[in-house]
Order: sequence, then C-alpha cells, then structure tokens
Amino acid sequence: MPEPVQVSILIATYNRASLLTQSLSSILGQTYPHWEVVLVDDGSSDNTWEVACAFATRDARIRPLHQEHRGLAHFAETYNFALAQAKGSVIAMMDDDDLWLPERLAKHLPFHLAGGYALSFAQCQAVDEKTQPLEQQLYPVLNPATDLYVALLRGEYWIPTITTLISRTRLEAAGGFQQRPYLPAYDYPTWLAVGEPMGFLPLNLALRRIHSPQQITNKSALELALGAYRHAIEVAERSGFPKARLLSENRRNNLAHAYHLAAAQAGNEGKFGQALDYCREIAWLGRPYLFARCLAMLTYKFGQRTLRYAASLV
Repeated sequence: MPEPVQVSILIATYNRASLLTQSLSSILGQTYPHWEVVLVDDGSSDNTWEVACAFATRDARIRPLHQEHRGLAHFAETYNFALAQAKGSVIAMMDDDDLWLPERLAKHLPFHLAGGYALSFAQCQAVDEKTQPLEQQLYPVLNPATDLYVALLRGEYWIPTITTLISRTRLEAAGGFQQRPYLPAYDYPTWLAVGEPMGFLPLNLALRRIHSPQQITNKSALELALGAYRHAIEVAERSGFPKARLLSENRRNNLAHAYHLAAAQAGNEGKFGQALDYCREIAWLGRPYLFARCLAMLTYKFGQRTLRYAASLV
C-alpha cells in the first residue's frame, strides 16, 4: 500500500496564547491523522511559547519553533522558515485565531489530490470572538464555471488562507511564499505565483474569527486594496493579461470603500486636502453614491472643526 499523504500545517503566531489553544485543539480534533504542525512563535511577549510547547509535549506531531519578532512585514519569510522545516508533500495554513472543523482535512485532501491541483481551497464561516456564527453567508460562493485564477487576478474574490491546500512542489517551484513591500500580505502574491490548476470545494471546513470592532485599521485597508491592485497589474503586465480587465466590480467596491475609510481618517486628522483626493478616487471608480457620502461626511467634519476653532477664539 502507498504511504498516506502527509500534510504539513504551517502556523505563524504572535501573542495569541488563549486563541492559539483553540486553534491547535481544532487540529488535534481532525479525523485525518497524517499531519504535522510546524509552528513559529514570532517572538511573543506573552505565554504563547509555553502554550505551543505544552501542545508539543501532548502530541509529537506539533513542532514549535521560535524566532525574534519580525512582524507582518516579514510574514513570507516566517512562513518560508516554517516550510523549510516541514516534511509533508501538501501544505496547509492555519491562522492562530481561527478553527478547523473536524473533517477539514478528511474531506478536502481527497479532492485536492484527485484534481491534481497546485492550490485548492474551500469555504469558511465567519464567527465572532466567542465562535458564534455571524450573519454572513459562507465564503466564498463561486459559480462552478468560474475561471478561478482569472477571477482571483481580477479581485472578484479572495481565498481564505485557513482553507487552502498547496502542492509543496508547486509552492517551492514558485519560490515559496511571496510578499511585496507595498502589500502588507503574503497570501495574494503567493496564490498568484503558485498558479493553476486551482480547485474550489464548496464545503464549509473552517471558522474564521472576526474581531470587533474593526479587524484592520483604515490605513491598512487602503494599503491592502491598493497593494493587491498594484500586484495584479504587475502580474498582468508579465502575462499579457489586459490591464483594463483588472478592475472588476468587486475590486472597484473594495477600493472605493477603502478610500472612504481613509478619507474619514484623514478628515479626523484635519487633512482635508488629502481626504478630498480620496473622494475623487471614489468618483473615478464609478461609485457616485459613496462619493456623495464621502463629501457629506467631510463637509460635516470640516464644519465641526470650524465651529470648534471659532469657539476657541471667543
């Protein structure tokens, strides 16, 4: 009989002791037993390292590693460090605050192998900090006829990191995990570098935790949206894909909302010239309703600031 396929689960963690406990417990609960965890503690200042070592004592399939704090800007390097220690032929990712359902690997791995995919992914359910389901549909929901690579390049959807499976040989051939100085994320460049064939399994296999009140700052929201678009342009230029097709409706919406958040932040800081520039970008993206909301918001903020200044003169 052939040897069972080994899945290497890579985790990068930082100051997430309590949530990491839940994430690792969900891996221990997998019905598919042939896995290992390569966990990199990115120089945590809490007891994350102690938690990781306790789990390693409990199950030898969990291997914790430690490094000095590198941060989000070096996440690709951290994951490549983990990849170099991994033994499996299939690579999976686990965010240190999310959860897998018990049959995540048992249901996904046969699909991935049968399709001969370089990268495949499934759906996930958004949950709150107490793992209660949020009123959102499973993500993503894609038409079976969707060209997954082209749709990803055009920004029509994003791939949940916690539901990916990647061929190790294809990942290494692509140069490992990727990151760009202008894009504070490693996943989008990596998925595009690994490339086709890609597969989508329309089953909910994971729980993605949404932290309140806001998962990312207004500034980073714009950096992510603009960085992903810039990287898509670079990929399109190399491949000959028409750049005009990169602005899908979903990407226009993401960019417009990111500009709106950034305009609000700039208005709060009194940078109204910059905020108006952001509003103009919303108009260029063809979102007149959001443009009007942006102008109304800035008019109100400017009025409030003027009134406070006038009151200070009395």
